Amino acid sequence: MKTPYILNIKNGLTLCIIENEYSESVTLHLKGHAGSNYEGRDEIGAAHFIEHYLLNLPQNEKITRQKDAILKGGGKIIGVTSRDDVLFMVKVLKEYFDTALLYILTILNNDITYNEAAFESTRNAVLQEIEANNLKLSRILSNSTYSIMFPKQRIGLPNTGKTEHAKKLTFSSLKSFHAGNYSYDNFTLVISGNIKKKQVLEFLNGFDFPTGSQELQNKNTIDLKNSHNYKLNTLIKPGFLPCHIKIDFPSLKYSDDKSYILNLLALILKLSLNRALKENLPYINVECFNYSSGTFGIFSVYATLEGNNLISYLNILRNVIDGINSISPECLYDCKKVYKSNLLFSLEKTSSIAEYYSNCITHGNKNQNHSYELRYIDKLIREELIRTTNNLFKYKPKVTLLLNSPISGKTENKIKQILG
Repeated sequence: MKTPYILNIKNGLTLCIIENEYSESVTLHLKGHAGSNYEGRDEIGAAHFIEHYLLNLPQNEKITRQKDAILKGGGKIIGVTSRDDVLFMVKVLKEYFDTALLYILTILNNDITYNEAAFESTRNAVLQEIEANNLKLSRILSNSTYSIMFPKQRIGLPNTGKTEHAKKLTFSSLKSFHAGNYSYDNFTLVISGNIKKKQVLEFLNGFDFPTGSQELQNKNTIDLKNSHNYKLNTLIKPGFLPCHIKIDFPSLKYSDDKSYILNLLALILKLSLNRALKENLPYINVECFNYSSGTFGIFSVYATLEGNNLISYLNILRNVIDGINSISPECLYDCKKVYKSNLLFSLEKTSSIAEYYSNCITHGNKNQNHSYELRYIDKLIREELIRTTNNLFKYKPKVTLLLNSPISGKTENKIKQILG
């Protein structure tokens, strides 16, 4: 993979270009600090609402023509709002690149104007998405995680807001959020694929950016507070089988280099846990992952299992976690190889490269890139892994347990005894 070319262009937009002459496609990621964490009290749901609204502006003929051309050419257009950021992604064949770039820039260049039909249509789409999310296992579990890890904070609510938030959201709230978070210097544009740097820069030199500076009316600083207490949230959902348990610990921000260690730890824990379960409880599905973002991080261990195996599974998990302290140099070396291979394999795709670098530039520190991450893992010593592991697991976990029937107080106490 070629070295990324990074610069600041007109009005402060950060641009990253990663050339790949062997690809037939180009992926564009426009990512900015405009996620739901930045919403004010009267703006709950605005971040997600605006993402939908900007992608579907029927009164803007220019955007409509560009969008139609991209889709008719087989391209993909996706919008994603997370807690910390919003992403507008376009993936096209290389011959449609100019149209895709114009479309992405027009979205950011566009000041939202009120159109009643478009506004109410967007509201209906958002309400439908909220209702659909209420039935999705992944959303149920993640919403539980945020609510018990960050109580009484915006991040503790669903990312989209709840139904009542979407129903009462006004256009003035949208305008306020847009003015406070949408500016060139708050966004990064990453372009990855079969494109030349010269072509991109020539296009941008001819683009009609607004005159004058486009500065934010307010730049919010996010200061999240983790709950330090053990918490078990039991959800009874008769339609869900089997038992689902998600155990979460507060992790590190993306900009902290030690988040790489936690990524590696998630891999080590998954491999070790699967080996231990294969000998004792072979039908349990386990996932371990570290999610690091701009303002927070969460380390998670998730499993699906039969309810009568719950305590046995937790005892095995406890033993595996404690066993990280005695990891052998050989095991660490092997896990490092898997980690580096997974990273390099993922960076063979233009979309994965764009995702990696849009996160890296938006949320990382100035040293971070894929080469830096590989070197960091290479140099990691066993003692640092153990120290970081112990620092992570000293926190009281937040546990979400989803079952089709209630558990006894005795079982709840046993879970706390093992984990808390």
